[in-house]
Amino acid sequence: HTDCLIFTGDTGDYRQLEAMISETIARFHHIDVLVNNAGISLHEGSIYDVTLKGFDAQFGTNLKGPYFLSKAFLNNFKATGNSGGSIIFVTSERGLYCDDQPYGLTKAAVCSLTQGLARRALKDGVRVNAVAPGVTVSDMTGVDRNGNLFRPGTSGGRVLLPEEIAETVVFLISDASRSINGAIIPCNEGNHIRCDW
Repeated sequence: HTDCLIFTGDTGDYRQLEAMISETIARFHHIDVLVNNAGISLHEGSIYDVTLKGFDAQFGTNLKGPYFLSKAFLNNFKATGNSGGSIIFVTSERGLYCDDQPYGLTKAAVCSLTQGLARRALKDGVRVNAVAPGVTVSDMTGVDRNGNLFRPGTSGGRVLLPEEIAETVVFLISDASRSINGAIIPCNEGNHIRCDW
């Protein structure tokens, strides 16, 4: 029997993030793992298409939310005196490249945050890692898992499935990865490796 708490909120609203942590603690008494998976992309074509509102929305959801949710998680975890905690950031292969669009910039910042936070959080018993998926079946990408998953121009020639990314996340929060901290694991069939074929 597994108990589940569903909390609907806005990761850009810090008060809601604190409430989510508080409600989870009230139900389960502690939190061991945080997976920062919320994200949006407005798919602008270039810097010329970016609006201030769109910029703020993407930075609020993709960077500010995970940043302050991680802070709330760490404050709580540190107070317990426990060890063996884990934070996973879901960034993107876009975070591994240079970019001029808000989505890619937020994901590059999340990659930096992952490595910047890893050594500090480890002192309080929490490992920090990230996965960097390529284009994955989701509402955000608009790709239907029952549709055509062919994607020319990628190493594997296809769109990835969410469960493929989830398996890597499960590994990173498991005891099998206890020696891994500050890693950003690309989950894109090598698409991030720049080679001329």
